Order: sequence, then structure tokens, then C-alpha cells
Amino acid sequence: MGQIITGGTFPSVSAAWNISDETFWKSLKKTVNNFRLRLSNGSVGNDRIRSYSFSPGIEQDINYVGFNGTNESLNLGSSQVNFANELLKWETTTTSNVGIDLGFFKNKLTVAAEYYYADKKDMLFPVFLPLSAGGPDNASVTLNVGNMTNKGAELTVGYRGKTGKLNWRMNGTFSTNENEITKIDGDTDFLFTNDFGLVGRASDQSRVTALAVGREAGAFYLWTTNGIADTEEKLANYQLLDSNARMGDVMFNDNNPDGVLDDNDRVYSGSGLPKYEIGYTFSANYKSFDFSMNWYAALGQEIMNGFNAWSYGFGRHKDLLYQWSEANPVTPIPTYRQDIRNHRNFIGYSDLWLEDGSYLRLRQVQVV
Repeated sequence: MGQIITGGTFPSVSAAWNISDETFWKSLKKTVNNFRLRLSNGSVGNDRIRSYSFSPGIEQDINYVGFNGTNESLNLGSSQVNFANELLKWETTTTSNVGIDLGFFKNKLTVAAEYYYADKKDMLFPVFLPLSAGGPDNASVTLNVGNMTNKGAELTVGYRGKTGKLNWRMNGTFSTNENEITKIDGDTDFLFTNDFGLVGRASDQSRVTALAVGREAGAFYLWTTNGIADTEEKLANYQLLDSNARMGDVMFNDNNPDGVLDDNDRVYSGSGLPKYEIGYTFSANYKSFDFSMNWYAALGQEIMNGFNAWSYGFGRHKDLLYQWSEANPVTPIPTYRQDIRNHRNFIGYSDLWLEDGSYLRLRQVQVV
């Protein structure tokens, strides 16, 4: 459990009304035997961060080279190796919820529905720092980065029955959630999350998820491309943007445009959060035998293929057999430069070269 420098107060209140117990419901009791209305509002705090993130610690056994005027020697020392933030405070989530519970025919058929709205403030999040900050590679500091909302609805329907000596029960669920970053503290509306990227040792090039105002938490932000430099004319035009470009390189788009290729040229490309989630369970028992199954579906999310990213980044993907070269000038696969840091995440249109000599036009998300 992390330690927070200041305390917090998190009140909550809830109420429920069993409407089916009222006198005026008596005539409907045989059909709708249970009807309950639920209301709640409350706040909870979160301090699940690295312990003592508000206070820098000193690590021992940090060797350094000393000089006594004549000889150099290796001495034992201590140093601060982690960044700290003395201004840390609790992350607070305030949630409002309204729901109903229905039971029909002696609870053979049950229905539960609810709507919720959660407002999260002062989100705690580790943020990567550049090497210019003076720390080690991939150094981070925990900050209260901003605010976020979640709202959505959930529906659960259950039915239990009996066929002869077979008892069975099934439940179906449906939920939808809308997630949005509403504020990022500081002078930016865009902040990379603390994932280490899709490709090892190339976190700057293969990091894809970000916090951006107006988007989902962990949204994908990728570079876009305009094919590869496979003609001298294309190369000459692209070198106006990237003077180090060579034949066979991917041509990235300057989306701002400011004449510089950097993270500001990334574009929103969906997220891994589904728009809808559906579930179904079924269970049955007969004498000493029982059976159960569980089905789940998520709809509307995007998926980043980390295996493809890794294999491209380390030059092991099978498609690299068809990479651009002077002997293979007609191909959508760029030349691999033997350095994973020369390759970025992108979305774009690509032609897949087939063995029979035909092309297949694809819109794909991949890493090259």
C-alpha cells in the first residue's frame, strides 16, 4: 500500500425502497413479486502507488570514483535514484448510482438494471521522464495527473427452471461504458501512459497508449504513413521532411504540420476499451451430474498486435522476406535497418504482395 502525505475524507450514502412491500402493490404481487429501487452516492480514495512516492529515498552501495590527489579509487556511496513528489494527494472517485431489481413469478425470472456516473479527480499515475531530467532510463515520477469520468448502464436477466429432474439456470448480462479524460494537469492535453512499449528496448518508438483530454484512458495514438519511399521522386520529396531518409523507408506524415516528425504527429486510433460487453452463463444439474458454461463477448474495441510489433521490431517477421530492396522494388514492406529504434508504430494503407503476383489492399495497424 502506498503512503500519501495528506489524509482524506470520503463520505457516502445509499438508500433502497422495497416498492413491492407497499400496500398499493398487492394486486401485482403474484406477477411481480419483487420490485426494489436503489439510490447511492459516495466517494472513495485511492493511494495504491509505490510506497513513499512523496519522499525521496537514498539508496546505498552506489559506487563512485574518487581521487586523493595521486590515485583514483572506487568508493562506496549513496545517492537518490528515484524521483519524488511532495505534493501528492489522494485520488478521489465519486460515484452516483440508480438501479432497480425486479422479480417475476416467485423469482423464476429476475431483472436488475442500473445506471452509474463516476467522477474521478486527481488521478494518481506514474509519468515517464526524459533523460534530461537527470534520472535513469525509463525513470518516472508519480503525479496527480488529472480527472476522468465513467458513465454507463448495466442489465442482468436471469431465469431458473426445472424440466423433470433436471434443474437449470441461465443468466445474461449487457453493459456499456463511456470513459473520458476531462482534464490533464499542467500545460498539455496529452500525456503518455507508463507502459514500456510493444517492443523491448524501443519504448519511445513503440509506446502507443496515452491520456488525452476528450478521449478514453489509454487511447491509442499512432503515426500515420503514406507508403514507402520506393522511387527517387518520393524519396526526394520525403527528404524535405526527414533528411536521413533512404530508399525503402516508411514515409511518415507530418500531421500538425510543423515540418518536424515527433509525437505531436500521432493521431487518435481508437482504444482497447470495448463499447459493449455481453455475457451469458448456463448451469444445470441432474442427480450427481452437473454442467455449466460461460460465454463472454466484447465489442467495439481496437487491438494492438504485440507479437507482430515484437517480430517486426527485431527483424523476425515473415513479411520481412518481401522487404524493399533493389532486387525487390515493388513491395509495401519497408527495409529493415537492423535497429529497432528506427521503427515506429503506424496506421496506414498497404498492399500485400501475393505469390500469384496480385495485390490485396489492406488497411492495417502494425509496427515497422
